[in-house]
Amino acid sequence: MEMNEDSIIQMKKSFRKLDERRLKLLDEPEIQELRDRVTRIREESVRNMDKLLRTARKTFTENGVEFHLAADADEACSLISGIVAGEDAVAKSKSNALSEI
Repeated sequence: MEMNEDSIIQMKKSFRKLDERRLKLLDEPEIQELRDRVTRIREESVRNMDKLLRTARKTFTENGVEFHLAADADEACSLISGIVAGEDAVAKSKSNALSEI
């Protein structure tokens, strides 16, 4: 499907307008407050990571879910390979984990 010049110009104007609205929205006090709140939550989570991981491991295990924690990408790949070895089919849920490895 090929677009004509007028359609391309109109699309560029629309994207430019959306970008202007997005930038204006990011300057709103409520958005800045949310950004600050998310930063504080992230920092607190990093400070409490050991406790949060213990809680997650306990909760998952209590619910019959296997919990694996890898120190790095190589270890993660090794864990995954070991888990799926010999299986005929593997299902993966939507996750950023694989792209992060």
